[in-house]
Amino acid sequence: MRDIPHQTCITKDNAPISIDFLWYYKILNPTDSVVAGWNFEAAAQGMATTTLRSVIGGILLDGVLSDASISITCCAPRLDEVTERWGSR
Repeated sequence: MRDIPHQTCITKDNAPISIDFLWYYKILNPTDSVVAGWNFEAAAQGMATTTLRSVIGGILLDGVLSDASISITCCAPRLDEVTERWGSR
């Protein structure tokens, strides 16, 4: 588990919003996490924050506020796709 500090994101309708989140991961292949990821945690944290900002940037503020699980359901598959190559999920 990793605590990601507050991130300022801009919604689709140009409203700034501050979001913090917890990110859970599991190392499935330790060799890949070291070889392909160099510094796995830093790379994965950067990917998580970038993905979150991208997802929030495509949603209107009302959508973010009314359904917080939207960001979770959109972020998880994208993060899994990238970090799977790094030996985690």
